[in-house]
Amino acid sequence: MRRALAALATVASILASASDAGAHARLVASSPRAGSRLAASPPAIELWFDEVLDAGFHEVTVVSAGAPSTGAASRARAVAVDPNDGTHLVAPIEPLGDGAWVVLWRVLSRDGHGARGRFEFRVAPAPGGDR
Repeated sequence: MRRALAALATVASILASASDAGAHARLVASSPRAGSRLAASPPAIELWFDEVLDAGFHEVTVVSAGAPSTGAASRARAVAVDPNDGTHLVAPIEPLGDGAWVVLWRVLSRDGHGARGRFEFRVAPAPGGDR
């Protein structure tokens, strides 16, 4: 009985580690944060993942949330993995106008697994602020 339980525990451990090895990079933080409201456009979209990213093969696009299929799109240029932190992606962007924006990202982790995702944020001056 003990051998059977030990064998079962070993198989379960192997299966668990195999599923972890095949996991995709998961977004763990962003700037701006998902759902945040900013007084002004951010200079860049910054993304942090739970895995080291490949140096190439990544894309960040910012689109108007009002009409993502037809709205203005801004593909970030010079998107780069931070040389001091392989889990950090920096995507400089053109200034965004007031409104809701959707960040669409696609990355490739160093282990060869791709991942994609999206989140929204809003650019809106504080009420009563000078503009």
